[in-house]
Amino acid sequence: RLYGSKIFTPTGTFFNENDFAEVLLFLEPVLIFIPKIFEKTRLWKVICFIEIVVINVLFLIQGARIAMIFSMVILTSSFLMFLNKRNKLIIVSLIVGSFVLALTFSKPLQLFLKFEYETNVKTLLTEQESIYVGSIKIRKQMIKNSILMSVRSFGLGTGGGTYEDNMRIYSKAETAGIINCHNFIFELLATNGFIIFSLFLYFLFRPFRINYLAIKKDKNDYTAWL
Repeated sequence: RLYGSKIFTPTGTFFNENDFAEVLLFLEPVLIFIPKIFEKTRLWKVICFIEIVVINVLFLIQGARIAMIFSMVILTSSFLMFLNKRNKLIIVSLIVGSFVLALTFSKPLQLFLKFEYETNVKTLLTEQESIYVGSIKIRKQMIKNSILMSVRSFGLGTGGGTYEDNMRIYSKAETAGIINCHNFIFELLATNGFIIFSLFLYFLFRPFRINYLAIKKDKNDYTAWL
């Protein structure tokens, strides 16, 4: 998506960068476990490592801060759970060394990282208010509006594809004019009703329970994790 003639945000084949970031985030656990399944093939480790780095660079360029938070949780958990001390030391050394070298010899990269830090990373936990309302607060307000929509429709939902129209007319919590939910689960609750919402959560978390039971029997069963 273009913002002027030289500024762009990668969206892939999607309508906006948030949808693209969501799909990329779902790929990360798969990329983590593929090397575990093909342990004897080092090429898979290299390919998956490069792809994970590229995905997180895209998150940074997109300014997808929620995706960055979840990515950090996924990668940190995997780092602590699956790597031995030797591999942990190697990966940390490679990351720190590459980062220091890049910052030392690449002026454009220095400017880029400074810009991204100021606009996305610095405000990640200390959300700065805009003239209307901060982006994290907007998401909280969207959740409130979604619950109000569900209550107003007696749990039946307002109908698929009607979220923006209802926000435009019936919004109660201030969202600085933003009418897109930015949250698929709560949009599902508001538009499709409590029954569909409950079924979605059931089928979403059921595989995790199945995998948990399989892994409980054999902790080295990485195919169950995947």
